[in-house]
Amino acid sequence: MSARMDSNGKHRLHLFLSPHLDDAVLSCGGQIHTLSAAGHSVVVYTVMAGKPQGPLPQSPILDDLHARWGTAGNPIAERRWEDIKAVRRLGGMARHGALLDCVYRVRYAPTGEPQALYPSEESLWQEPLPDDPALALLEAMPLLYPQADAVHVPLGAGGHVDHRLVRDWGRRLARANPDVAVFFYEDYPYTRHPDSIQHALKVFAGESLTPVVIPLEETALQAKIEAIACYESQISTFWPDVETMAAEVRATAEQIGGWKSAGGRMLAEREWQPGRA
Repeated sequence: MSARMDSNGKHRLHLFLSPHLDDAVLSCGGQIHTLSAAGHSVVVYTVMAGKPQGPLPQSPILDDLHARWGTAGNPIAERRWEDIKAVRRLGGMARHGALLDCVYRVRYAPTGEPQALYPSEESLWQEPLPDDPALALLEAMPLLYPQADAVHVPLGAGGHVDHRLVRDWGRRLARANPDVAVFFYEDYPYTRHPDSIQHALKVFAGESLTPVVIPLEETALQAKIEAIACYESQISTFWPDVETMAAEVRATAEQIGGWKSAGGRMLAEREWQPGRA
């Protein structure tokens, strides 16, 4: 029995930290459904789900994203609603934080004009800038839901700046709350890129991380696919259509699960657990 399930069937609270309004479901949707179906409480907290106030910065990446999402005048409100529907489909509770997505975060020119901190596609895949306000805000933020028994944090595969920030916050939480089990989930679909997981694990050099494979029933995988489909604005970012998404999500679960001893493929997701002293 894995560390996330009490041997006596005790009711437990699992907190999934999602950088954006889809990451936890994309990466852990099957596990969220499995935990919820078993009677555990699951909270999916999206860290960078804040609504921008005032004029938006002008940047190529923001223009591209808003056009790609196909949302109306308030994309964050629409994306929050997508997230609520997705997490509900899995049996969890969706909660939304006030930090802004990196594409909305700004510094101010001497004239008072907001300037995008991350204005281009390339800028999203770098280390956080030293004047990024999210650094200080996360540094001061304690563990949400301190009654949580397990916290699930992005591994940082792919290197997106917001995933790095939430990963590093999760590492600090693990050090400050040794009684809470912390797991680092593989950030799908960024794990499609070769060596993305091994590259992400380099950040943990000197630490012992053990892979934890979470088997999924067919019902959990189907729930995950249906939940991902709730993110209508995001499908075109990763796939040409919902059918392609469903096929790829299944293929990824089969690849992680590998072959069963009795034949056929097992369905699974994977996380990484730090060693305990």
